[in-house]
Amino acid sequence: MINLDLLLKQNINISNQLIQSLKVLSMSKIDLDNFLKKENEENVMLDLKDYFSNEKFIADLIPTEKVAIKKETIDFDQVNSKKTTLQDYLIFQLIEKSLDPSRERVIKYLIYSLDSKGYLDISLKDVSTKLNVSISFVKDCQKILTSFDPLGIGAINLKDCLLAQIQTTDEKLKILIENYLMDLYENNYDKILKEMSINKTELLYLIKKLEDLNPYPGSTLDLINFEKLVIPEIFVSFDLDKINIEVNTSNPISLNQHYLELLGKNIDKDTKSYLRNKLSRTLLIKKSIDKRNQTLESIAKYLINYQKDYFIKNLPLRPISQKNLAKALNISESTVSRAVFDKYIESPKGIIGLHDLFSTATRLNTVSKDYILKIVGLLIKEEDKKNPLSDQKIEEKLKKMDIKISRRAIQKYRKILALPSSYKRKKIYEIKSEP
Repeated sequence: MINLDLLLKQNINISNQLIQSLKVLSMSKIDLDNFLKKENEENVMLDLKDYFSNEKFIADLIPTEKVAIKKETIDFDQVNSKKTTLQDYLIFQLIEKSLDPSRERVIKYLIYSLDSKGYLDISLKDVSTKLNVSISFVKDCQKILTSFDPLGIGAINLKDCLLAQIQTTDEKLKILIENYLMDLYENNYDKILKEMSINKTELLYLIKKLEDLNPYPGSTLDLINFEKLVIPEIFVSFDLDKINIEVNTSNPISLNQHYLELLGKNIDKDTKSYLRNKLSRTLLIKKSIDKRNQTLESIAKYLINYQKDYFIKNLPLRPISQKNLAKALNISESTVSRAVFDKYIESPKGIIGLHDLFSTATRLNTVSKDYILKIVGLLIKEEDKKNPLSDQKIEEKLKKMDIKISRRAIQKYRKILALPSSYKRKKIYEIKSEP
């Protein structure tokens, strides 16, 4: 019989690049199952027949009512939206790129600095200063971001956005974008025809190609903001003040005994080499899944215990960042980012994304933004309907609670909560009170 441990040591040199190429850590439960299904079809050494035919696997694929919950505004009792935002979509692509940590850090910062149209809401110089990296390095990272889907995302301006969407070989269209956008806007066609030495047919052709480009990449948010099926891997239950956490750490990988025994027999060299390669890959996948499950379990248990009061006492989330958690568990921040991506918790509060349990403190306060959002919402909910609170009045009330926040920030929080200004709220109250 083959000594599998010895074979593993001798024939498998598991490099970091190879592990990253499998992307196992960042896979959701559904993505992992789909990956294994495909692998099972192509790898004779992999035997998942029992796994894909058992009742538990089939039951996992049946969506529950919890998954279909839709929300128009934030509900602080349940943080369980399964919608993929543009930022989520871009972060997933960032993970797929497997860039070096320094570039990953800058691009991640840029992704969370996009406005609603998909343009950068911050100057590259400010990014350079805030992250303490060179401006040239930031420009390089920004160029990588504009190559993400949708093309042109993270652009500085319209010109930058459109240039990112065209082929580098399309010289005439490039010249038109770089030099004549304002002339097109002002209908200065004669000037363009003369200076570019082209005829009207060529110009119309270039304009048609220009019209096919997307000036607002962020608008594709509606196209990818879809409800999706999720399968929780983390299960939370309460027993008075005790919180119980279970993580699905099962590993479905098993070896095909027929081909394993065949490998130990006197077979031709090519067949033996083929089977050895498949065995090596199977053992690598098995080890990668074990590592994924161990990492997910340690992160989930730490994070859920840290946010225990959120689950049991229905209190706001405590401030904690991915960086804080990485330091506490002595792992890299990128590992945390990959591990929590697209992983879900089933709890009495509903289906919750593991990443939703992170909450940062504001710059001037030790309480989380989530807590401030809840307080602002409660103040407005309990306000005098005949004399609604202005943002200034809310600011004053928060100061009395030792929460320092500007009126501009309060305005932002109101928008997040989908709450109108005091003037509009008063009008709404008046309409509702009419007989």
